[in-house]
Amino acid sequence: MKIISLVVGLLCFQASAFACEPAEIVWTALFKQYDMNNNKKFEWSEFKKIQDFLPYEWPDNPEFKGEDGRRKLFQLMDKNKDEKLDQTELYEVYTYLENPCAGWPWTS
Repeated sequence: MKIISLVVGLLCFQASAFACEPAEIVWTALFKQYDMNNNKKFEWSEFKKIQDFLPYEWPDNPEFKGEDGRRKLFQLMDKNKDEKLDQTELYEVYTYLENPCAGWPWTS
């Protein structure tokens, strides 16, 4: 039984060594730092102060640089156009962040 457990453990370790798992944004820290009114949403005045989406950098695309670029990203993610980003809308930011697994040697 110990041998089977050892083999299974080694196989799991080996499989994970060849995988790329993107990290998740630390949402609790993001809200704690930037959600000034604690409503679990980001208004423009709060969103424009965000420096990064830890552990990710601010989106690398030049169209999202500067205040105009930040405003453009905010508007793209604001699906219901209420001038607030709720958690569902904030998840949209993943589509604009650089994929940390892009170019991973064993992915297509």
